[in-house]
Amino acid sequence: MQKPYVDNSFVGRDLLSLFSGDGRRIVAVVNVAYRAFLDESGTNPETPVLSVAGFYGTKDQWETFRSNWLPHSNGFHAKKSERLFPQLFNAINASKINGVLITISKENYYQYANAHQKTAIGNPYSVCAFLCILHICVKVQDSTTAFVLEEGQPNLGFVKEILEMFMATGRVRISAVASAKKTDFIELHAADFVSHIASAHETEWMQKLFDADRLEHGHVTKQLIAENSPRVTELFRQAKHARKKLKGNLMTKSEYENFDRTMRDIMKVPHTEIKAKLDAEKKTKKRKLKKTSASGHA
Repeated sequence: MQKPYVDNSFVGRDLLSLFSGDGRRIVAVVNVAYRAFLDESGTNPETPVLSVAGFYGTKDQWETFRSNWLPHSNGFHAKKSERLFPQLFNAINASKINGVLITISKENYYQYANAHQKTAIGNPYSVCAFLCILHICVKVQDSTTAFVLEEGQPNLGFVKEILEMFMATGRVRISAVASAKKTDFIELHAADFVSHIASAHETEWMQKLFDADRLEHGHVTKQLIAENSPRVTELFRQAKHARKKLKGNLMTKSEYENFDRTMRDIMKVPHTEIKAKLDAEKKTKKRKLKKTSASGHA
């Protein structure tokens, strides 16, 4: 049965990740209960929806994933490896790693986010990455988590900087976050798979992941962008201030409750409604492209 929405609490704990010498494994300097790997898709101009996916699991879960997926993983890139989707799905399902997918219409973001939010938070990738990471923190509750983000996104450095600001607040105790290539970590392939099928709107595989209870999905609507811009902007402003002052408790409980409410609004929408919105956004984009093409040949 499809899982329509996700939990709503907001508590973040340690985020830590470092590489071993060969760059293929995370080495935990302190005890890390969970490891999470994130990738994105849809940054190209012709794709209307940008998506960020993250999969998280324990050391044992990721070892199970590797043992199942490693024989099929060589040279994998979701955009060019559709024939390997069944094996990757089986590895995800067998290991019981859990996925979080955040999607957003790029056009809606640039139209409805205020200037302050765009300056404070950045582009649609940043929004989705932050929400994905924070929701994984919610799901693991008090357990520590190591995060690895796939390299190649121009705004990746900005995301890391903001996560360090969260660390300075003390409310979300972030130790570090790392970036890597898919060739370094085959664990990134699961997130690559899901972010790609979301942006490409391949609903069959998404539905299989929902049915297997391996994926949760939140879509950032234009209404939520417009309504929550002031809340999110204030949260990041406070985080920046906290980092400068090197104090850990400058954010008030009410401010975190406001952000919790933002997360709740984003993540509680049933997937059937999300699918309808994504279908509509895709059709609108196609119509605009047709009109542009027709005017160019006139």
